[in-house]
Amino acid sequence: MNKDQKISDDVKKTLSLLDNIKNIESNAFLFTRIKEEIVSYTSKKSFSSFDLILNLFRQIVFALLIVFNVYSVISNLSNGKVNEQYLRIYIKNVVSEYSIQTETDYLSNYEIKD
Repeated sequence: MNKDQKISDDVKKTLSLLDNIKNIESNAFLFTRIKEEIVSYTSKKSFSSFDLILNLFRQIVFALLIVFNVYSVISNLSNGKVNEQYLRIYIKNVVSEYSIQTETDYLSNYEIKD
């Protein structure tokens, strides 16, 4: 038997096995039940007064956080006087915290504005 003929026969046998598989019957009312569930879910989604108050509270807290952050950035930037001793302590803490093992004088590269 030819090699191509053998491959062709094997393919036909495999495809004939697929012909014997029966289709699964679906429930006729499945789509209707899914559609009704979607409609009932969207109708339940109406907000209560508690949900509205909670959402308003969240928005107010978020707005206040933004305002406080902007205020702190502006106040720190507008404060032109930097205490050199405070800056040395801060840099020393950062170096020890992150285990930076260098002998660089970080303040020499930092300009202190009076």
